[in-house]
Amino acid sequence: LFRSAGEVVEQNPTPNDCVARGSTVTIFVSSGKPKVSVPAVKDFTLDQAVSALTNAGLVADPHEINSTGTPGTVMAQDPPSGQQVVKGSKVRINVSQGPKTALVPDVVGSDFATAAAALKNDGFVVIRQDGSSDQPAESVYAQDPPAGSKAATGSGVTLSVSTGPAVATVPDVTGLDRKSTRLNSSHGY
Repeated sequence: LFRSAGEVVEQNPTPNDCVARGSTVTIFVSSGKPKVSVPAVKDFTLDQAVSALTNAGLVADPHEINSTGTPGTVMAQDPPSGQQVVKGSKVRINVSQGPKTALVPDVVGSDFATAAAALKNDGFVVIRQDGSSDQPAESVYAQDPPAGSKAATGSGVTLSVSTGPAVATVPDVTGLDRKSTRLNSSHGY
C-alpha cells in the first residue's frame, strides 16, 4: 500500500501506547511512490527496448511510425533517458516501420506537366531526362521505377521526356543521278 508523499506511514511507539510525557515519538513519512530512472532505449530493437524498460520497472508503450530508420528499431522515446518517473509508468517508444511507400502511378503517354504534378501529389520527387523519341515533344515516353511498383515517398521517379522525333536536314540532291542519291540513305533520308 502506497501513501502520498508527506503522509505519515508509521510511528513508534504505536498508537495508544502509554509513554512518559516528553518521550520521543518517531514518525516515518512517505516520499511517495518509488521512482526509477528511465533507461536509454533509442536505437534498440523493439524486443531489447521492452526488456530494458521492463527490467527498470516500467511499461513499454510502442508506436509504429514511418521513418528512414531501420525497421523494428526505436527512433525516439518519451520520457527521455535519465528522467526520474514513478515505477510502473509507461514509456512511449517510436518504432520505425521503414519509410512510407506508395504505388508509382502510370504517367507514360502524359505530357510532362501533368505527369510531374501526379507524381508530386503522391509524394515523389520528379527527375527529368530529355531525349528524342517518336512521341510528341513534352510527352513522357518512359519512367523509372515502372508504374505499379512500390517506392518510398520522397524518392525520385525518372521521367524520360520526348523532345520530339529526331530530325535531319535533307541535302539538296537536285541534279544528282539516282546512284549518288542512294549513297545518302545512310544519313537517315
